Amino acid sequence: MTEGEESTLNLVSRLLECDSDQLLAELAMRAKTIERDESKRDMLDPPISGPEVVVMGPGALRALGERVLNRWNREAYQLMCGGEQADAKARDDLARALGVGDAAASAALTTALLAIPGLPAALAPVLAVIFVKRFLAPALDEFCQYWYKSLPQQK
Repeated sequence: MTEGEESTLNLVSRLLECDSDQLLAELAMRAKTIERDESKRDMLDPPISGPEVVVMGPGALRALGERVLNRWNREAYQLMCGGEQADAKARDDLARALGVGDAAASAALTTALLAIPGLPAALAPVLAVIFVKRFLAPALDEFCQYWYKSLPQQK
């Protein structure tokens, strides 16, 4: 295991200890931090800072986290469950990781999510943990079917 893979595994292991409200708050704080300092968008675990993050209450953090999650949910689904040949390796890696536990699956999904154009790296591990916690199933087909049913409706 490379140092980068081990670092990602440690990060997602820490995030897996969070409940869904904590993950949504983490997603919101990372989004706000990136908005304030664009240089942090490519960090997997950026330092969270800024007065706008500190003054947001739990309700506002949850609402922002839900909006960020909804923004990236459909694209992550397309990457992991769609039919694009270019995404085949990411799907294969996730299918293998599903058999070895939540941390490995979250780390594999974090790596795969980094392939989505425009997705800040800082959001990828939190999104991966949310997706694994919400949609992990014994087999990738069931995982994808369940995920598809939960996608927000297109407007």
